[in-house]
Amino acid sequence: MPNIFVELAGNDRVRLAIFPFLKVLGQVLLAACVFLALPSAAHAQSSGSGSFDDVEIRVIKNKYFQKSMRLELATGLSVIMNQSFLYSYLGGVGLAFHLNEQFGLIGEAQLGQTVRKGDCDILGAEFRIDPVVQEVQNFFGGALLYTPVYGKFQMSSGKVLYFDWFFEAGGGVASVRAGGLGCAKGGTTSED
Repeated sequence: MPNIFVELAGNDRVRLAIFPFLKVLGQVLLAACVFLALPSAAHAQSSGSGSFDDVEIRVIKNKYFQKSMRLELATGLSVIMNQSFLYSYLGGVGLAFHLNEQFGLIGEAQLGQTVRKGDCDILGAEFRIDPVVQEVQNFFGGALLYTPVYGKFQMSSGKVLYFDWFFEAGGGVASVRAGGLGCAKGGTTSED
C-alpha cells in the first residue's frame, strides 16, 4: 500500500491512511443503498396485482404527443447579465413548425427591458460620470430545432410527465440603443 505524507510544520509528518478510509466509505454507501431499497422492494411484493395501493401503474408505449407537421407556440425569458452597468431582460414568443419528430423550424421575437445596476448609481453620485452603454431593445431570429430525446416519467402520485430535450441552432438580429444611462444628473458622459 502506498504511503501518503503531509508535512504539517517543520519536519513533522503525518501518514494519511487513505485506503482504509475508502473501504469504510464504500461499506457505508453499500449499507445505505440496501437500506433504501428494502422498503420499496417490500412494498412492491405486497401488491402483486401490478399496482400500488393508491396508484395505478400506467404503461405508455407509444409517443403520446406527436409533433410531426404541427405548430408549437413557445414563450421564453432571456437575461443578459454580463454588462457592466445594467441588466437586460428579454421576454418573447416563438412559433415552431415541426417537419418530423426530430427536426423543426422556429421563429422568435423578444422585446427588452433594461434595469440599471448599483454601480451606475455609485459612478453618478461619487464621480458624476454617466457611462455610455448599448441597451438591447429587441431581438428577432430563426433557428433549426433538433429533438433527440423524448421521455416519460411517472411521479409517485401516478401522474405522468412528458418531456423532450432539444437543441436550437440559428441566428437573428438585435436592435440596440447606444447612450448614457442617466447615472449622473447633470454630469458628464464617459466619452467627454
